Amino acid sequence: MDINAMVLIGLGLFRSFQKISSARSFMIWSWLILALALLIFQPSLTPIIIIPLFILLAVGLESLMNMWYGLFPRNPYARGTGLVLISMLIIVMVAGGSFRYIDGYRYFPEAASRFNKDLSLLRKNTAPTDSFSLLVSKEESPIYEALKKHNYHQISIIHTAPANVGQTLYVSHSVKSLNSADLFWAPVVSNCQ
Repeated sequence: MDINAMVLIGLGLFRSFQKISSARSFMIWSWLILALALLIFQPSLTPIIIIPLFILLAVGLESLMNMWYGLFPRNPYARGTGLVLISMLIIVMVAGGSFRYIDGYRYFPEAASRFNKDLSLLRKNTAPTDSFSLLVSKEESPIYEALKKHNYHQISIIHTAPANVGQTLYVSHSVKSLNSADLFWAPVVSNCQ
């Protein structure tokens, strides 16, 4: 969350504490207290705090608009300006969150380390009617089984290097990096890198 969201959540907390007797404030505070109690005992349940925070964010936005309209109860230009500014604030918050999500996912270490171009290279260098063997690791096997089932019906998927190669053999990047000592017969192999 960015600083704008935190300020609006703080404003929502303050406003809901001021109106603690309302049903909405009671629900928000009950949910927040129960969620925090659960988080103390089970820290892996952090997603349960998101909903109360978004509700508090909405309460903070509502409070901000009410305060602005309270300052200018009859001036339509000031009311319109406040509406435009608050709309711009929301657009900036949504765009900033989207960019942070996209950049965070792109550079997420687990996703970056598991990414490879084997499938796209295989599809680029072969045709669905070609017959060949494909040496893959057991972890990669489900994706290549799906490829065989839906597009490449003629391929055979193997998990260990054969003693002799009777047809074209493509080796996935992960198998090559894991078993580089076993791939001494690489000149016979068409490599998918």
